[in-house]
Amino acid sequence: DLAEAGQGVKLLSYTLRQVLTKLGHEVSLNLAYDASVRGGTISADLIYSSRLIENPVIDEADILIKFTRTRDWFPAKTLVIDESMCREESLSCSIQSNKGTMYGFEDVAVSLFGSKLYINMIALGRILRYIGINILLLNIKDLLPERAIEKNLEAIKYGFSYRDDV
Repeated sequence: DLAEAGQGVKLLSYTLRQVLTKLGHEVSLNLAYDASVRGGTISADLIYSSRLIENPVIDEADILIKFTRTRDWFPAKTLVIDESMCREESLSCSIQSNKGTMYGFEDVAVSLFGSKLYINMIALGRILRYIGINILLLNIKDLLPERAIEKNLEAIKYGFSYRDDV
């Protein structure tokens, strides 16, 4: 799995890593920061397996969740991009994967949860659904920061229950 955006990607990635580790998977998480001190982007590459991970390098992601335009398109089997980044005419948002969806992460986060900070928790719910992890069988609440825990949980559940063609 691969995600790219700001500080929220760290929370999304760390939480996903904790969920997968709790379920007994081996997990490799690599975070890459751009040169900006404030307002920069973070890319997260996460690999998980039931076996030992010998080479934590991704040639093609199973899922790429993309919130920003900063990185070139990374090869992915499934691509989910925030449609808000496609509002500029100069940006090409052609889906370059076997499967792909455009999703209004930012629009949903603001309209349903009152802040775009919840983009990452909505995305986490979608990722957990894509990889077949039933959030009802986990106590995700224990893995989330205390601040805004109920809204974060609600956003994860929303992302998990959203249906699309993937």
